[in-house]
Amino acid sequence: MLDAKIARTVFRDRDNERRWDLTKLPGFMNERGPDAMSQIEVIGFENTNEENFSFSMKDFQTGDIVFDTSKRALVMSDKYLEIGYVLPSQILFGLGQHNSKFLLSEGNWTMFNRDRSGSPVADGEGNKQTYGTHPFLMCKTQNNKFIGILFYNSNAQEVNIKFTKSGKSIVTYRTVGGMLDIYYFMAGTADEVIVNYNNMVGKPALPPFWSLGFHQCSWLYNNTDDLKNVLTNYQNEGFLIDTLWTDIPYMHNYVDFSVDNVAFKDLKDFIENTLKPQNMHFVPIIDAGISMESDAQGTNWFNKGQEMGIFIKSMKNPDIHNGTLIGHVWPNHTAFVDFLHPNSTDYWGQGLGYLYNQ
Repeated sequence: MLDAKIARTVFRDRDNERRWDLTKLPGFMNERGPDAMSQIEVIGFENTNEENFSFSMKDFQTGDIVFDTSKRALVMSDKYLEIGYVLPSQILFGLGQHNSKFLLSEGNWTMFNRDRSGSPVADGEGNKQTYGTHPFLMCKTQNNKFIGILFYNSNAQEVNIKFTKSGKSIVTYRTVGGMLDIYYFMAGTADEVIVNYNNMVGKPALPPFWSLGFHQCSWLYNNTDDLKNVLTNYQNEGFLIDTLWTDIPYMHNYVDFSVDNVAFKDLKDFIENTLKPQNMHFVPIIDAGISMESDAQGTNWFNKGQEMGIFIKSMKNPDIHNGTLIGHVWPNHTAFVDFLHPNSTDYWGQGLGYLYNQ
């Protein structure tokens, strides 16, 4: 027990000290030990031999079991990990990011960050995840309380849900790396579970006030005149608008931190002399991929990144481009910033400053 409302189980690989461990990364949740004052009798272990290991947790107020691993799989290998639970009801929420109903159905809920065109509706068949990974699951108990479970892992992962005839859920968690580091939020109200979860993983940053206004964005704006027309039409029709966005066509050949000085030749003038006097904001979308090409002024952000060593590496071609992982995205051959690298913030800041001046 970490405290009176949060418990944790973690299965480590004693034979591999270099195994991926999120608790060792700056900016993520730190390693947390148990609170000696909160050792409430809520966890039970049964058959604790190598062949039949299981544990369960109960609501210490009612005595009802809320997490149960009895007769469920427990697998930990280099590239496949699995653990299973029986949860007390079939009312489940969470496991983002998917385009789905709020109430989860049976099936595979896969979490692996990707850009899916059209945001396909997820129906529990897997392979329909979108931009984010939020491996947090909530369950409503038979006593109208709520419990939560966080699978703290950053690898590709999925949760399989099956409903039993007795009204319970069999939840099987699978991932391809890292550790089985799992946090349990004990029975309480939905608000209490969410508050405890946010207190542990960290609260979101307070957004700037202007970002809460009315925004307009599209990837179909191909020049500055398109932006001007959108603003004029909004204002002529009496629609509120505070911020105008444009997608990556404003770039020179989709090169980050660049501007197409032909189609968007008077973009800076539009921002400075039209938007700002009306207390409006402009947001240029910036992709994570860094093109290997130079911009129109000859600035090459790929070469700068190579010099600073801030790109994600790959073992596939260690002798090419200093081992940098090269993908194929909008600007064709593309590298990706390792934002955990100590020099990445300086690199990205230089790029944003360069773009702002344009």
